[in-house]
Amino acid sequence: MKIKRLISVILTIMLAFSALTMFGGCGDRTAVLKIYNWGEYIADGSYDSVDVISAFEEWYEEKTGEPIRVEYSMFDTNETMYTQIANKRADYDVICPSDYTVQKLIRNDLLLPINDENFDTIWADTFEDEDPTAYGLGEDEEITLHNIMNQGLLDLITVYDSGWVNGGSIYSVPFMWGTVGLLYDKAKIEAIGGDNAVDDMQTWDTLFEEDYAGYKYMKNSVRDAYAIANIYHYSGELSRLSNGFTEFGKEYKELLSQCMNYPNEETIASAEQTLKNQKKYLYAYESDEGKEDLKNGKSQAAMALVWSCDAGYVIGMEENLDLWYSVPKEGTNVWVDNWCIPKYAGNKKAAQYFISFVNTYEMAYENMYWVGSATPVRQAAEDIAYEITNPRSLLEYEYLEAYAEEEGEEYVEEHYDEIIAEADADWKEMVESEDEALSDYVYFLEKYLESHEDCTDEEDCSCEWHAYARMYSEALNPTDEQLERAAIMTDFAEKNTDVVRMFTRVKAG
Repeated sequence: MKIKRLISVILTIMLAFSALTMFGGCGDRTAVLKIYNWGEYIADGSYDSVDVISAFEEWYEEKTGEPIRVEYSMFDTNETMYTQIANKRADYDVICPSDYTVQKLIRNDLLLPINDENFDTIWADTFEDEDPTAYGLGEDEEITLHNIMNQGLLDLITVYDSGWVNGGSIYSVPFMWGTVGLLYDKAKIEAIGGDNAVDDMQTWDTLFEEDYAGYKYMKNSVRDAYAIANIYHYSGELSRLSNGFTEFGKEYKELLSQCMNYPNEETIASAEQTLKNQKKYLYAYESDEGKEDLKNGKSQAAMALVWSCDAGYVIGMEENLDLWYSVPKEGTNVWVDNWCIPKYAGNKKAAQYFISFVNTYEMAYENMYWVGSATPVRQAAEDIAYEITNPRSLLEYEYLEAYAEEEGEEYVEEHYDEIIAEADADWKEMVESEDEALSDYVYFLEKYLESHEDCTDEEDCSCEWHAYARMYSEALNPTDEQLERAAIMTDFAEKNTDVVRMFTRVKAG
């Protein structure tokens, strides 16, 4: 018996040590930052980008005098990530859950507040050398977590993290965000729908009704299917409350949120009937292949329900310049992925530094360009959107930077107009000669050169290229108008099982 007891004790100690090794790691935890993020979701040095993780390691040691090593792991679903935190108590320091999962993590006491007594000092340390004007602020204005963010987005995220509005604890900081809409092949839909085809892509009717039957991909996502089906189902009332989708007041927004959230017997039934009726008009349900099929034209599908990040990705590949993205007039879901610090984190200090670091202008800019989704750092997102639709500005900026380095800032101030004129003259020459160097500045160069005779290079130009570039920039960085007719989906909580069962019946029927 004594031997058995001794073996039992030894096994217990071994299991405890194994758990500590798995989740606590070996050595000094203050020298390690464990990040758990989506795959391919941070700039890594490819495509001439900054390697954000390596940059952080170097920057952190410069700031604190302490070395840091980032252990970077990836997950493929919110549910996988949630299980690691809730059930396995994994000691990741930074995770990147989506909106509804943040709400679930908060409700189950699985997150630490980000803005504790140490955060203000860390934030100030991070931004002490940053120029407030780079963030669209006054020269003497303090840079804060709130005032660098897209305010329209902050108004929405309070549904899952109320600390942003009530002055309490903040458990999440947005990293990337976007909309849900329609990705479509303009050439294909015009061949099917004629002159009205593009207008048809501005309404959810097109996704759920008989027109374009056999040419539609539907997202194999229970939450998105439920939400968009109910927006379509209640579109008549939404139209009435918004004066024909022109004035998006409180009553409209409340109904839009109710369509997407708070499932009950009525809304689950309406979504089920709508989705069952839609099936006969679909080409197929898809999980991730739809955007690729539209990009390469390998299927007969002409449109798909997509997240804006996927639309931005395939459009930005520039392989199919007939691909367009729209956010239908009735309303949409805004999705948000967020940085959080889980309850079992082993290095909260480094986590707070990392969250501050990725919100600096340079890192926000780099990540938005690399990922292909909107950064919440307002000025970085607006600058990228401007550069997409005004590529000449990039060359002008290069000239200003070069003169500043060679002649000094004072020279640039005195000769600003002359420098801009020089850059513009060289730009005109590049365009007229179709210089290969233009590809360093212009998205969709083929369209740009084809539109050149009609293009004024002005922001409000109506040429085909500017229309396409504006569409792309809005896919990457949603407009204020789109946010007016958008809501965020929350966690379905105890009703989640009912919604999942509904979607299972739809697909099985």
